[in-house]
Amino acid sequence: MSSEYNVETVDAVYQLTNAVLALTNVLAQVEPELTKGYLAIAIEGSRQGGHGDGLVKEIFQKAFPGQTIPQARPLSEFTPKK
Repeated sequence: MSSEYNVETVDAVYQLTNAVLALTNVLAQVEPELTKGYLAIAIEGSRQGGHGDGLVKEIFQKAFPGQTIPQARPLSEFTPKK
């Protein structure tokens, strides 16, 4: 990034949320269960860190409309069996 790059905090949050949502949508198509697992862990980590989980939950719901957010657990449990 340029050292002269300046963006307001709210604008940065919206831009980053949109970028994360775009990437999540791609991953949801390629590895849906693994994507759900990472998002579940992100939700739990945000909650435990005292930062709230609203944005991550919204990203999950946009990528997986109407689906229940799984309980956070080890990623190996979300990895597809081959």
